[in-house]
Amino acid sequence: MAEIDVGFDVNEARAFPGVMHFVRRSYSLAGAFTNNDEFINFVSVPIGLTVRSVRLVIDSMDTDGSPAVLVDVGDLGSKTRFISGDTVAQAGGSVLVENIHYTYDVERDIRVRLRNAVTPASTGDITIELEYYWT
Repeated sequence: MAEIDVGFDVNEARAFPGVMHFVRRSYSLAGAFTNNDEFINFVSVPIGLTVRSVRLVIDSMDTDGSPAVLVDVGDLGSKTRFISGDTVAQAGGSVLVENIHYTYDVERDIRVRLRNAVTPASTGDITIELEYYWT
């Protein structure tokens, strides 16, 4: 399994429990993933962080091949914790999942997985927007 890390440390927000915080991280994909077990790590979340919403913004990653590309957003505990098998990468666009209120009890990286390897090589930007607070 290969991983790409564009992580962001959210620990600075601990001093403000209950206050909403927002982070946006992007990655420019320069070529196709080779299989379904490659991830892009976007945000490292420590114990006690509560995710309120996740937005995925992605360029078209589909080259009209078969099968069509699908996108998951999750973490090591659940690859599809927030978004599962979404087709937004076929044409590009965004997906917003709100009112999640999932609190982490172990440290994890929020990550994106492209399923159904994109070939021939595709390029484009992938962005994760995370709204969170400390409990």
